[in-house]
Amino acid sequence: MSPRTNWCRHHQRPSPLVNRCALGIDIDRITPGSGSHYRMPCNDAEKPGIVKCSCGDRSLFTPAEIAAQDEKREQDFAVVARILNATAPMIVEIKGRYRNQSRTSFVTRAFGIETCPVCAGKIRWSLDTVRMHIAMQCETKDCVSFLE
Repeated sequence: MSPRTNWCRHHQRPSPLVNRCALGIDIDRITPGSGSHYRMPCNDAEKPGIVKCSCGDRSLFTPAEIAAQDEKREQDFAVVARILNATAPMIVEIKGRYRNQSRTSFVTRAFGIETCPVCAGKIRWSLDTVRMHIAMQCETKDCVSFLE
């Protein structure tokens, strides 16, 4: 079962410092020292031995909203796959230039600018030549941007 089907739309993972939902409701006031997500009023899941509390502002996602979220996630994955497929040859080529570099070299980072294979803009890249991790950022908004 997806968390979206049994968690309140206002739920946020509480941090140790701020135990509030998106509406600003103090969760500790409803369930003092809960610590467990199962005891939180946002959660509708059942767990043996846990007393459930309630919150008057609890609001679950509708099946239509969940379907729309799933569709958006699939579209986002398609965009990421397209970008990764387009940049993969460039990444292999850049890493190939530095793969045989001596590990005793003082150069631990390489930088460059290439033509973006997605939008034909300019990609700035940085390569950690020790770990061979690359970061890329296209100058075009909402194009390639990642850290490996």
